[in-house]
Formats: sequence, structure tokens, C-alpha cells
Amino acid sequence: MDYRIPRESPPAMEFKVPSSARRNRRFAIRDYIETLDAENDCELIAYLLSCYELPWDTTRSLEQALFRVFGLAKGTPLLIRTGEFIRRTQKRYDDTVLILAEILENGMDHPRGKLALSRVNQQHRRYQIPNDEYLYTLSTFLFEPIRWNEKYAWRKLTDHEIAASYAYWMKMGKLMGIQDLPDSYEAFERFNRAYEQSNFKYSEDNHRLAVATRNLLLGWIF
Repeated sequence: MDYRIPRESPPAMEFKVPSSARRNRRFAIRDYIETLDAENDCELIAYLLSCYELPWDTTRSLEQALFRVFGLAKGTPLLIRTGEFIRRTQKRYDDTVLILAEILENGMDHPRGKLALSRVNQQHRRYQIPNDEYLYTLSTFLFEPIRWNEKYAWRKLTDHEIAASYAYWMKMGKLMGIQDLPDSYEAFERFNRAYEQSNFKYSEDNHRLAVATRNLLLGWIF
């Protein structure tokens, strides 16, 4: 299968964003999101939040999610063996950002989004990754942005936006073939907290991955 992404501009989601939601009014996007359906329009809502409303905070919070995954001592040996996070940290970071952006900006049902998802699944099928690690990683993509925005962003997410975020990552999880997806936001949050309590442990592999990523982030500043 050819996984090269066909280039076309603008991304598909651009056609779904009305001009009224782009006006220079502080809560225009938030108010527009409230008119959308949290489940059926979850991809558009995720796009608006990530690319218009809270782009800087979304990026920072997903970097935090990456660090959370490095706390799982049982999962980091594989990341060390591949060498990507240690020897090519910037490339690995860029590849992750670009492929998630293809899905976010075009939609999971768009040809570009489908190809990007196929690429994600193809890459992960090369390794024997337990389902619970997939599930935990997915949970960090949902909960870390919500927790970050609550503490640091210029506004918190609304309950409607949180419901849409849950629907977005559940859809992503299903398309990735992740099993045992929780049937509610609350159940997924309980899983996230319990999994960290049981599996967060120090290991040398964790430390090496965290230091490599920390140095990457600091390199953008100094």
C-alpha cells in the first residue's frame, strides 16, 4: 500500500469552518462550538480547539502527554530498542506531530486522514505492544490537554468540548483497533488514574527517554 500523503490545499476541515467562527471576537469559536453536536461533530470541534482556539496550549499539553507515557517502566524498553527517541529525537517528535496533524486537519474519513491512520497502524503492527499500553497512551491524549487547559490556558474547556474530546479519541481508538475502550468519560478517567498508580515506576530507560526529550525542548529555547 502506498502511504504517501497526496498534497492538496487547503485541508478538508477548512471547508467546514464558517467565517463567523473566525471573527476577531474572544468567544466566537467557543460559542460556535456550542451549536455543534459533541459526538457527530467531534472532529470539527477538535480541529477548532487545536488549530484556532488553543493551538499553543494543545501542543504543550501533548508534549506533557508524551512525558507521562515515559513513566511506564514496562513500556520504555521497546522505545529504547527502536532508538528513535534517543538518536533521532527531533525527527520522532516531528513525525508524530505531522501524522496527527494530517488526521486532525483533514478528518479520519478523508483520504489523507485515512492514509495517515493506516500509516500509524502499520508502524505499530511491527511491534508487540500490549493493549493496555495503547489504551493508556490514548488516555493521555484526552486528559492531559484538559488538565493543562484547566491550569494554564486562557480559558478552560467547556463540558460540551470535553464530551467532544472524549468522542474524538474514542473514534481514533476504534480505528486503531484498540480493545476495551471505556464506555464513558468517567470510566476512562478512572482507568487513567489507576493505571498510573499501578505502573508509574522509575527505570533507567524512563530516565534516558525523558532526558532526551527534555534536551530537545530546551534546544528550542537556548
